[in-house]
Amino acid sequence: MRLRPEYVRSEAPRPPLRFFTVAALLIAVLLASGCGYTTRSMISDEYTTIAVPIFENTTRRHDLEFELTRAVVEELNARTHLVVVSDPNTADLVMTGRLVDVKEDSISRRKYQRPRDAAVIVTAEIEVKDMRTGEIIVSARKVSERESYSYLVKEDLRTSREEAIRALAERVVRQMEEGW
Repeated sequence: MRLRPEYVRSEAPRPPLRFFTVAALLIAVLLASGCGYTTRSMISDEYTTIAVPIFENTTRRHDLEFELTRAVVEELNARTHLVVVSDPNTADLVMTGRLVDVKEDSISRRKYQRPRDAAVIVTAEIEVKDMRTGEIIVSARKVSERESYSYLVKEDLRTSREEAIRALAERVVRQMEEGW
């Protein structure tokens, strides 16, 4: 009995072995060359401690400086090898910061109604100083973070502000790391 053509399995053409060899070689070269990406902190290992005094607050929003300082300390503990100490005189590094602006903006609204969506924008200035040499490692930089929220899904300003501060703390630590 002969099989009809529609019942005969056809095999897809296989790529030659040479293709796999070249691909494997290319991947090995890329891995060996490295791209400079690392999961380690970029902060020099010569520094082991950092002090983070309470951020100064030049805005009309009170108590946010405490939240931002706490969030920065938590982020330093999570992302770096530095040990956060309370006394700036015993620290290798001191990060000083100032909360310079907190804005709440409406993103969209209907005519004659309350806003449907809004955003919180938090801005801070940071500086990192080497206490042994007196050298400024990270000069005063403004760092901002924006977090939006929607009244339609029952989000509120306070939660959005907390998320903006947490995100700002992440950005502050990244900016500090980039100083190296």
